[in-house]
Amino acid sequence: ALPIFKLTGNFGQTRALLAGIKYAQGEYIATMDIDLQIGPENLKLFYDKSCQGFDMVSASRKRRKDNFLYRQLPSFFLNLIISRRVGIQLRDWGASFVVVKKSVADRILDYGENARFLKQIAAKLSDKVLEVDVDHYRRRFGRSRYGLLKLVTSSLDFLVNCRVESSGNKKELFQISEVRL
Repeated sequence: ALPIFKLTGNFGQTRALLAGIKYAQGEYIATMDIDLQIGPENLKLFYDKSCQGFDMVSASRKRRKDNFLYRQLPSFFLNLIISRRVGIQLRDWGASFVVVKKSVADRILDYGENARFLKQIAAKLSDKVLEVDVDHYRRRFGRSRYGLLKLVTSSLDFLVNCRVESSGNKKELFQISEVRL
């Protein structure tokens, strides 16, 4: 059975995802947007890949249906910057369609409100990460509030606040500052 719960209000995507992680059961957690630009039919493939030993399986949108100048081009450069900063090469850091091991997701909760860079944290906490090409569809429902300004402020937020530091462990720590843009 799929547990469903309702938040008491609209507290943003990060808080909704953190609540989902907190109450999720099972060995794997899937995240996806309700706009269906990446279809839920991909869940089986992502789950199967996870069962092959990947801690995180992430979507890469092929033939994106977003505006080239305002969404695709800036995302291309941001993906390069994020990959370099995090130290893990992904082509599409912006795709929210991800399957991650529950043990990795639970460690994200330790970041609390600073888990707004959830995908980057999950990738850094994972031993094996896989990116899978998926079809990308035009938005069927609702309207995106993620425009060029949001892309710029989110990018600056990431650049100012996120850094990867070495620790005594085999994993590097993902450090997040408190500066809000």
